[in-house]
Amino acid sequence: MRRAILAFLVGGAAFVGAWGTGCKGGSGTGGAGGDQGDPALADVVFVGEASDEALGAMLAATALTTPPNLVANFTAPTNNAMVPASPAPKFTWLRGAPATDARPPRDFSAPFDVLDPAGEHRRGFVDGAAGSLARWLLSGVPEAHAHGVPMSGTGYFLLFTTTKNDKLLRVFTQATDYTPDAAALAKLTGAGEAIHAVILTADFDQNRIAQDGGPYKGSEIVFTMK
Repeated sequence: MRRAILAFLVGGAAFVGAWGTGCKGGSGTGGAGGDQGDPALADVVFVGEASDEALGAMLAATALTTPPNLVANFTAPTNNAMVPASPAPKFTWLRGAPATDARPPRDFSAPFDVLDPAGEHRRGFVDGAAGSLARWLLSGVPEAHAHGVPMSGTGYFLLFTTTKNDKLLRVFTQATDYTPDAAALAKLTGAGEAIHAVILTADFDQNRIAQDGGPYKGSEIVFTMK
């Protein structure tokens, strides 16, 4: 019986591994897992080694707004700025930066604040009793990763919205700056109204949110492209 279950699990892992080939981090619209990962993240721009699995863990957790030293806020542009479209603007941010003249963070429940019943970070079925069973079944079976090297370190999820589009532009990166490419810039310049931007930050360990790693939501800024 155990061999039959193991065969099923190994076969499933092989299928997922093949399905996720090429989903490692990359720059540009779509990026890691954009087209081949979670369909709900198909619009996200993944930069560098940022992974869709790590972003999924971030979006399934409760976002906090304190302590201030763990929250990331924009340093450019400033709130209420008029941002030239040419050359392409560079968005910069800093963890622990004061939210000077910025709006309090709005409730973006739909895009990323998904609460589980206990208000805890979701860790998947590998925790608890079910996890013990899974580890017993998979003992001796090599661990498989669907989308390349698991992400560790700090990740930043940038969310640009308008009153008409709550997913105008979404970016996931480990850098502390972002310059939109032509496709992303077209979304911003074509907004036709004021753009709201906020940053969600988390610390990761192998695609999972680390202990006390957030996510943390910064203060919102509003700017206009010209």
